[in-house]
Amino acid sequence: MIVGYDDNADLQELLLHLFRIVGEESPTMRLLRYCHQNVVLCSMQELKDPTTGVMANLMTKDIRTPEGWRFAISLADQCQVWHVRREQSVDLWNNTDDHFEVEWEVRITFVKERWEPSVASLRITKLETAETMSEHRETELRSTIVGDLIIA
Repeated sequence: MIVGYDDNADLQELLLHLFRIVGEESPTMRLLRYCHQNVVLCSMQELKDPTTGVMANLMTKDIRTPEGWRFAISLADQCQVWHVRREQSVDLWNNTDDHFEVEWEVRITFVKERWEPSVASLRITKLETAETMSEHRETELRSTIVGDLIIA
């Protein structure tokens, strides 16, 4: 717990305090700017774009577990921030025969000297399907959404 903040602290106020401590243009803050839901939302928009998105025709919804949205920062050889998002199919009329879960990742690589983003990539990393899904439907899903780099 941070001194001066209780459990009901306004997150925005807390971040402003952090900005004042480490500096708005510090390497820490430059990385933390990308640990934000907007990164996920922009990526989702790319995936579901009606004309170019690989998930344009798939109805999905959030998975509301800790695996639903994760992010990490790596300061190893390359400095990277990445988000992993997991979604599930919208099963109409509670018919789970064609249920699937898809996981995708957006990864941002930074130039360490300037702490600015240099490369962003978006890819589908996992597809899990119900055992009851037809082989034709599973093949169709796998060929449409898994394995290729979507943006670079």
